This record gives sequence, structure tokens and C-alpha cells, in this order.
Amino acid sequence: MALARKRSQRRRDKLKAQIDLLAHAQGKAFTEAENRQAVLTYLILCQENPEAGKVWLIERTGAVLGRGPRVIYDLVTHWQKTREIIVHDPANRGRGSPKFVFRPKGFHPAVIEWLKARIESSLKAGRTVRVPWLAHDLFAEWKLASSRQTLYAVLKRLVGANWGRCVVLKGNFDPTSGKAKQARVAFIKAYAHALKLQAETKTIIVYFDETYLNTGHVSKMSWHLNGHRGLSTQAKGRRLIVLHALTKDGWVRGKRADGSVCELTDAEAQVLSVAQPTAEMIWEANKKQTQGDYHESMDTAMFLGWAEFRTFPALRQLYPGYRYIFLGDNASYHKACLDSKGNKAKSFKQMKKAELAALLVEWGVTSFECKRVSRYGAVVTKTFESKEYATNAPKGPSAEELIAQLQGVKHQHQEYFTPAFELLLRRMSLQHTNGADENFHFSLNTPPYEGYDAQPIEKAWAHSKNYVALTPEAHSKMADLKRLLREGFYGVKKTVTWQEGDFKGRLERKRDINHPGVDAGRLVAHTHANINAWIKADGVLQGTVDDLYEVPNADAKALQQLVRPSLVVDFASSPDVSEDDEEEIDLPEPEDLPIPAVSSAPAVDNDEADAEADDAEADDAAFAAFTGVGDDMDVDYADEQMWARCDSSGCNKWRLLCRALTGRQANGKFYCRNTPVARPGKDSAITCEDDCDDCSMSPCTCE
Repeated sequence: MALARKRSQRRRDKLKAQIDLLAHAQGKAFTEAENRQAVLTYLILCQENPEAGKVWLIERTGAVLGRGPRVIYDLVTHWQKTREIIVHDPANRGRGSPKFVFRPKGFHPAVIEWLKARIESSLKAGRTVRVPWLAHDLFAEWKLASSRQTLYAVLKRLVGANWGRCVVLKGNFDPTSGKAKQARVAFIKAYAHALKLQAETKTIIVYFDETYLNTGHVSKMSWHLNGHRGLSTQAKGRRLIVLHALTKDGWVRGKRADGSVCELTDAEAQVLSVAQPTAEMIWEANKKQTQGDYHESMDTAMFLGWAEFRTFPALRQLYPGYRYIFLGDNASYHKACLDSKGNKAKSFKQMKKAELAALLVEWGVTSFECKRVSRYGAVVTKTFESKEYATNAPKGPSAEELIAQLQGVKHQHQEYFTPAFELLLRRMSLQHTNGADENFHFSLNTPPYEGYDAQPIEKAWAHSKNYVALTPEAHSKMADLKRLLREGFYGVKKTVTWQEGDFKGRLERKRDINHPGVDAGRLVAHTHANINAWIKADGVLQGTVDDLYEVPNADAKALQQLVRPSLVVDFASSPDVSEDDEEEIDLPEPEDLPIPAVSSAPAVDNDEADAEADDAEADDAAFAAFTGVGDDMDVDYADEQMWARCDSSGCNKWRLLCRALTGRQANGKFYCRNTPVARPGKDSAITCEDDCDDCSMSPCTCE
């Protein structure tokens, strides 16, 4: 009997498995005819089993048709109410549907904002963010238990966070701060000006940068079998340092006298004192430096030699008679200052006393006088000769006294405080213009830590390195690595043959390679798309980088709410300035500026209208009490009173009000007076720059 029961149970299990295999319809979209058949089956079962309950009938119908009881219940209920058959639309089902809304339980808007603030605070504090740590903090703060999968989906869908490699920031730089935003806006304005020069005059923008490449460079992204993710490759070997320049037309690479493309040999690349018409500069790094940053293999002297004896000869050959605008990042050797010996210049506080004395002698100060207080309180004048500069105090001058003398004469030696690359561009400009314009060639720098989005050549590095990483050819030798890197730069069309397998059986593989090289125009367009995204996100500028204009002053509405209408400029009705007008615009005087029209409302004789009139009179009285401006005062006197009140109050909103009353306005933008406005009771005059320097609020919003 027991054996028969076991056989019967096994038979039933097999039949159930076959039924589940045939009747399993999870995720299937049924047609109207199939839904009609389900309702009809339910009604027939009701007719055959009048005593059965609704739950049994629905389960029985689902078992017969291989459909879930919940679906059968929905179909039957809808039919009994409307006498209609439900037809499901498979186009808008599940998470892939555009109508799908991800709403995890417990993650209300306050929790989402807390997650954003938590991520930002952790990154600012120098700590990385992981999902398990966030889950722990989320439960401790909100008593909300969440799985890793749910929290990962919340971070991606609701918080807008992404998992990836972060940029290590030096110092206290915050890319989301107002300072970073100002740096982006300033760069966009300067770059837009450079693009306008390039479009309208004989000007070319030169994008330059440095990078490195190791002999063991391979791509780690690949399909792999579960449990077997090992990639057999050699460790990072020797390293190449690469320095190159790019324009909208392609790489900066000229030709030799015989007409061949200039490609330097290893011996020629090591000599920087001989002019060669190519900006390509490739050399091997120090053998000890195969990890970490590559900047130790690059210094200011090498960079200046590359610019003078490589890039300028190539540019003169490719773009003769042009103005060159160089765009680079914020590497230290791009902006380093050099002393007379070619060493990196130090600040006065970084120098030792002997260095201060030598610099003072070099700048031609052979003697100086300084005042000291004796032990008895008397003020005496002490004179020091150059031979006494290095003597210790009190017989010789102190380091502070030497620094004070250097501060007094540093305006005569501005070359000490000017970057060496800037001095080189001035020298080249004077040569090009025969001494007429020292700023003919100039340079721009990308915003801090934003170089990848603002530099087309950064994408060129990625394009070329990916070619080296994905090529089946071996590049363990430096000669092969240089050859493959140049193929990545300039393109190649060839057939590659290599062998795979072990000593028991080696297979020969072959692949046709048609690498197009770097498309400079496409990379520049991609960079401009990134900058246009900045313009749209920051809200300070409008348009595109090729057609840029500023947003009207955002504080205009606040000013209109702050002061009474009779003294506020109507920005919407201000005179327009066309592009055909001259640069020096004759702007109207404050009393000639249009006054906003105030529409008259129908008179209402009630207590509420009287109260509003009393409030308006009180506001006018408070304004006059603060500014000293009344109905019987003229605008010029009001200007002086406002400047005086602003100067004493130190309040940003009143400084903005002063700018509205005493400035000049056109195209929705404030312009300062051509002549400084005299401050009553002051000997000096105040300008926009002085106003911002004196501003006691942070951040300054005077401009």
C-alpha cells in the first residue's frame, strides 16, 4: 500500500509539472478573445455548480485556463459591472513603461533630500559613499529599513546619483560652490570671445594637454563566464609621457623641408633647442615612475621648450600670420613663474633670508633705511648696505624688513610675478607684430577640475588610448607602444595577424583594422555641447557658446519689490541696443529712464482700501527715513544720499539699490558710471570695484 501511494504521488507530481509547464502564463498579454473565453468558462462553472462559492469558482477557472486567480477575478468583476471585456495593453506594462512611476515605500521627499545632503557632505569631508553605509545611516536617522537593491534603485532613479570614479580635489575647492560657478562663467565668456575671434579674424584656438600611457595598457571591460573573471595580462610596465596640441582642423603637425610629415625620432625628440614643425612630443618617463601622477616627469622648462621650438614652428607653417589662442588646464607648469636663473619663483614668505637678500641686490637695491624702536622707546633710523643684508639682526636687517623693501619695489619687476608661458607669448607677440602688440597671442585656462568637459583634446586621448587597449598586437616594447599610439592619433588601415593558445596547439588569428584616427571637428562640437549644458544649468548666461548673451539682472524683481515704483527702472521697457550700434553707447541719464506705468484700479470705498493706502504711506516714509530721499528731492541728490547710506550700512540689498539708482542700464544689464560717484564726507570716490572690495557681505552681489 505504501509503495502504491508513493507511485501515485510521483505520478501526480509529474502531471502537475507538465500542467505548470503548459499553463504558466506569467507576463503574457492575452487577447480580447482569450479574456472572453475566461469569463465564459467562469459562467459555465457557475451554471454547473450553483452551490459553489465565488472563490472556488475563480480558482477552478484559473486552474482550467492556466491563469492566475487575481486576473480572473478582475475580468469577472468588470464584466458583472459593465458587461465589457477588459483588454490589456502590453505596450505600457512594467518598469519599462513610460507611465511607470517608481514609488518605494517610505522614501518620501524629505528622505530623498536627506540622501542628497548626506552624499554631498560625505564627499566634502573626503569620505566615499557606499550603499551599505547609506542603508545603515538611513535606518539610524529615519528608522527606514531598505534592501541594497531598493536603495540602489532609489539612488539612481530618485536621487539622481551615479556610481563612478570621483575626482580627488585639492585644498578646499568645492565644484558646487559659487566660486566654481563664477570660474565656469568667466571661462565661458572668455572662450566665447575666442571663438568669435576665430570665426571673424585670422585666429586659431590651440588645445594642448599632456597624458601618459603604460606598456601594459589593456581594456578591462569584457564578456566573461560566471566565476571566471580573470584577465591574463602583464603588470604595468614602462611609461610614455605624451604632449600634443590640437586645433579644429586636426593635430598640429607640419612637414619637413622634403615634404614628408614631421615625425621625430627618439634622438630628435630629446633636443628641445632645435625647432621642429610638430607639436607631438613623446618621451619615456623615469623608470621609477610607473604608478600615480605623471607630472613629476614634466616641468616648466620642458613645457616652454615644447611651446617655443615645437608648437610655434608648426603653427607658423600651418597657419601663417594667424593669432594663436592657447587653451590648457591648470597644471602647475602651465602657470609657473621663473626667476632669473630659470628656477621656480618663490613667494617672499617661502624664501630664506639669504634668498631675500640676493633678490633685493638683484633688483638693484644697494642700500635702504628703516626705522626701529630702541630699548628706551626712541625711534631711530637705521641704514643698511647690500653687504649687510645677510647679517643677522640687530646688526643686519630682519627678514620682515627685507620683505618690506621687496614689497616696495616689486611693481618695477612684474616679470618675476608673471607666468613664464605668458612671458613667452608676449615675446612671440612682439616678434609677430614688430613690437606693436605684446598681447597678440594669449592663453586661456579651463575651470578647475572641469578640464575633461572643456577640452577637446581630452577626448582625443581617450580615442587613441582605446585603440591601443583594444588592439590584438603586443605592445610590451616601447617602440611598439609609440607606433600604436601614433596610429591611434592619425589613423591606420591594415591587417593584423597574431597567435593564440599554448604550446600544445597555437591558432593563428587575423583581423582587418580600419581605424579612422581623431576627428577634431567632432570632438570640438562635443565639447561645445558640454559647455552649452553648463550655460543652461548655471542660469547666468543664455544662448550657446557660439552665440552667447547674458541673462538680464536677476535682482531686478527684488529691487522692484524693495523700493517704491517711482524710483525703479522698468527693465522690460528699457531702450534696446542693436548689434549695429557702436560699442560706446550713449546711455540715458537716471532722470530720463522710463518709469513703469501703473495701471489704475477701480476705486473701492472700504476699510481694506484705506488700510492698504496707510501701508503704502508707511512704506514711503520708511524708505525716505532710511535714504533721506523724499518727493521734493531731485535724483542727483538722491544718488549722493544713497551712496552715503550704502557706504555706512554695509548691506548688499541696499548696495544693489544704489546700483539701480546711480548706474546706467541697457539691455537689462547694469553699467557703472563713466566717472566715479563722489561719496559725501569722503576724500576719495567710490567705483564698482571699490564697492565690491568694501562689501561686508559674503558672497558679494554688488556686480
